[in-house]
Amino acid sequence: MSPHLDAKQIALYREHNLGVPELLAVDDHLSECEQCRAQLANRAGFTAWSNLIDSTGDHLTYEQIAAFVDGALAAEQYDEIQSHIQQCARCAADCGDLRTFSRELRQPRPRRRMLYAAIGAIAAAVIVSVAVLFTLNRRPEIPVVAKLAVEVREGNAVYGLDSHGQLVAPGGLAPSERDLLRSALNGASVALNVPQALEGRRNVVLRGPVSSENFGLIAPVAERVLGQQPEFRWDAVKGASAYKVEVFTSDYDPVMSSPRLAAPNWTPSKLLDRGKTYSWQVTAYRESGDLTSPQPPAPEARFEIAGPEQAQRIEQAREKSDHLLAALLEINGGLRDDAVADLGLLEKENPGSQVVRRLREAVASR
Repeated sequence: MSPHLDAKQIALYREHNLGVPELLAVDDHLSECEQCRAQLANRAGFTAWSNLIDSTGDHLTYEQIAAFVDGALAAEQYDEIQSHIQQCARCAADCGDLRTFSRELRQPRPRRRMLYAAIGAIAAAVIVSVAVLFTLNRRPEIPVVAKLAVEVREGNAVYGLDSHGQLVAPGGLAPSERDLLRSALNGASVALNVPQALEGRRNVVLRGPVSSENFGLIAPVAERVLGQQPEFRWDAVKGASAYKVEVFTSDYDPVMSSPRLAAPNWTPSKLLDRGKTYSWQVTAYRESGDLTSPQPPAPEARFEIAGPEQAQRIEQAREKSDHLLAALLEINGGLRDDAVADLGLLEKENPGSQVVRRLREAVASR
């Protein structure tokens, strides 16, 4: 654009016939150029109010109206024109038009800001419409998992070995845990790792009479357990009216005992200490004589409560529904009954899995 507006630009601006880019450019120029604003006012006067010049003097001239609107008249002249427009509807309308036009000239920027806001709103609406269409037409991505040579699934998680023998597993596993998983999936031999000290000494009767009769103690025997309140289970004795369980430290000091029980199982209300070894026995009360188990030559029934670190690792795996890792940690740590429980949950999701079958056999062949 030239340093000043030409006659055509002024005419188009006044008639609101400029396009958006030209309107913004002219608007910017008028906001900064006093000379062009004056030219626009004069040009408007010659076009819009040329009919005001009347030689008969019946109506006000443009100069009189402009001076009246700008407040540039003496008091007497102002009163005369004020009296005239009160009686002349045409001159009153022309005064109103010029006053409105003068306000528009003095405030070009707010009008431009409104135009910018309108353009911005239209652009935002277009962007939102495109985004909505894109979202509606977009299909969710389905993760592609390569076929594995061996795999075990748990929910959305997949454990397996690829064709090169590399472990495929969720992140966040410790190196020792990855080694356990890789070994189990690769078919390596797995065995219940029970500390030899839990096998128990033979020829020990903790309390009660020695008898040639005997009945079996089921669990916990020669194993570690995760919970600090393990369930004690034993074989039912024919003719028994009640049972009593007694628990001792590794030095055979009494720790707790049950009340008389009708069923062959008991869960204590007291917590046992983590990382410690205990032994236990059951007395069956009969009319023919009380019977205590275990009896020689069966070894004493020993078990150990899993230590804090071991228990934490297993509990973390269970919280993530990672029953494969939990079972492997339990097998490796000698927690037989806990491993059986986790393998049962794993088998429901992987029926017929050779990996799960081998792990169950390893637990059974303790």
